Amino acid sequence: MDKERNAYRLIDANFNRTSEGLRVCEDISRFILDNKGLNERFKKLRHSLFLAKKDFSHKQLLQARNVNTDVGRKIEGKPKQNWQEILAANLARIKEALRCLEEFSQYLDPEKSKMFQEMRFEIYEIEKGIG
Repeated sequence: MDKERNAYRLIDANFNRTSEGLRVCEDISRFILDNKGLNERFKKLRHSLFLAKKDFSHKQLLQARNVNTDVGRKIEGKPKQNWQEILAANLARIKEALRCLEEFSQYLDPEKSKMFQEMRFEIYEIEKGIG
C-alpha cells in the first residue's frame, strides 16, 4: 500500500471516529442534558465535518478502507459506568481524531488542516463549558 493510500485510510478512519463521537455527544446533549445550545454546537460541528469530507475523494477514501485486516479493529475498551464517562470518552475521541485529520490533511489539503484545528479548539471550549 502506498503512502498516499495509507494517508487516505487514516483520514477515512478519523472522519468516522469524529462523526461517531460527535453523534454520541449530540445525543447526550439532546436526550440527557436537554441542552438545545450544546446540541446545536455538536450538530453544527458534525455538519461541518461532512462538508469537509466532501472535499476528499470519496472513491479514494473507500478504496483505502481495509476493515477486514485492520490490526486495531478488535481493541476493546473498559465499559463506561455512566453518561458522564461516555461523554468524556467521546470528547477525547473527537479531539484525538481531529488532531489526526489536522496532521494528515496538511499535505493532501492544507486548507482543511486549519479547519480541523479550529474544530478541535471548539471541542476544547465545549468541554470546558460542560466541565
